[in-house]
Amino acid sequence: MNNSMKTPLIRLAKREGMDKRTVWAIRVGSILLALLLGALVIAISGVNPFKAYGTIITGALGKKTAIRQTVKIAVPLLGCALAIAPCFKMRFWNIGAEGQITAGAIAASYFALYWVGKVPSAVLLLIIIASLLAPLSPYDPNAINTLEKFLSPSAAHWLGTDNFGRDTFTRILYGGRVSLLVGFLSMLVSIIFGTVYGIVSGISGKVVDGIMMRIVDILMSVPSFLIIITLNIYMNAGIKTLVVTIGLFSWMGVARIVRAEVLSLRERDFILASEGLGAGKLWVISRHFIKNVLSSVLVASTNSIASAILTESSLSYLGFGITIPNASWGGMLEGAQTYILTHPMLAVYPGACILITVLSFNVLGNAIRRSYGSGR
Repeated sequence: MNNSMKTPLIRLAKREGMDKRTVWAIRVGSILLALLLGALVIAISGVNPFKAYGTIITGALGKKTAIRQTVKIAVPLLGCALAIAPCFKMRFWNIGAEGQITAGAIAASYFALYWVGKVPSAVLLLIIIASLLAPLSPYDPNAINTLEKFLSPSAAHWLGTDNFGRDTFTRILYGGRVSLLVGFLSMLVSIIFGTVYGIVSGISGKVVDGIMMRIVDILMSVPSFLIIITLNIYMNAGIKTLVVTIGLFSWMGVARIVRAEVLSLRERDFILASEGLGAGKLWVISRHFIKNVLSSVLVASTNSIASAILTESSLSYLGFGITIPNASWGGMLEGAQTYILTHPMLAVYPGACILITVLSFNVLGNAIRRSYGSGR
């Protein structure tokens, strides 16, 4: 048996015996070098680096709402950093997570830059129809058959089988039913609650409106994903729990959009004329406000579905969403990570479904926005 150890390509080790000045010089120099390299890339892109950095700082710290959003994003990242710090301290290195994050960021940026508007609506329609027809599959999505595990794609199994001999295509279809169901129902919860809240805030006086918006600001500054995980731990994990938790922590953005639209509509001549003729608030809301905020609500609904699908997939991947052995795209990703080197397609199939579905809903939202914008 060969006990020799291979020399790693990259070796990370803490330098001992360095004085504090040298340590701080290295830290400050690293930050300055990163800023200089970033400025070089920005300048090559044809943008003034000083203006770009100024925009970044203003966008993150320029307003109270911006600071709240920055804190909301920073808290989970700091939590992750604290969680992995003991591992790094004990020299348990794992660069797989960084590699996945980098690859995901590159892929997401590529699709955002070059594929927006190019994904046809027929793709989304096909995914929805195929998921609805999942019960027509001859295979049970949860039936285990160890004699047929890791089969290659064939006429009998279009996408092959997984490590338990389950038909991958069937599980993709049933996972799509779960993701779409959670997405649509969560969207309904967030849209209904957010629209009602936004309209009430918009038509109320300054005091009530101010209080209601401060409540929204507080809720938006809370790391909702961590709260959703906590609620799913103490509640019975399932579709109902996912719908309620995701829906109740995703309505704040809708409320802000609707409230801004209502404040703008209140100053319009037709609203003032209706109120001058003695129309009641309920009549004005039903005949004018709801009709005119519909386009913004429709766009927000598509984004809400996409966000809910991502949240459900993330929760299932972490083990806090749809419980095994029930099929879900996130759960399939979690089950495939053990075999990522030997059978990578087990992760590619559900990952591609999540990417295409979320991208399709975002493209649909952009199409709705353009349609209503050109019709005005």
